[in-house]
Amino acid sequence: MKAKSQQEAELARLRTEEEALQKATDEVLLQQTNVRVARDKAASEIERLKEEQAALETAQRTEAERLHREAEKKNGEAQQQLRVELEGLRQAGEEVAQRRAEVESAREKVDAEAQILVEAQARMQAAEEARAQAEIERSRLEAEINRQVETQLQLLEETRRRGQEEQERLQE
Repeated sequence: MKAKSQQEAELARLRTEEEALQKATDEVLLQQTNVRVARDKAASEIERLKEEQAALETAQRTEAERLHREAEKKNGEAQQQLRVELEGLRQAGEEVAQRRAEVESAREKVDAEAQILVEAQARMQAAEEARAQAEIERSRLEAEINRQVETQLQLLEETRRRGQEEQERLQE
């Protein structure tokens, strides 16, 4: 009677262990799902950043081409204007001073645009570094979860084996 009671207690304990191991396995699987979701989210964020980068580069090229055409047009107009104004020395001096101011303004504009480009590149670099860090963390978490799942599966298998042995012993 006492042996049967002990066997039943042992079976109950093993069932409890099996349930706990199953619950832990379920939690690990949920964590894996969460990691996959985070990885997918990071991938879509990277794709969005790449698209933004491509759009920015296109806008930069378009602006550079527009500025180049504008500069060529202004240059041609300025040359024509200088030819006309060379007739009067005073008028030519005034025109040269005006053109210097325009060139300085254009240079400042180009410097400002170059600064904007540098800042955009810095943001893109930071985003790429963040993506790389997230990938490293994802890989680390995935390895840890896989290790935990393996451990839990081994424990579950050991519990099942003990339960099976206990049942066989009880049947004897």
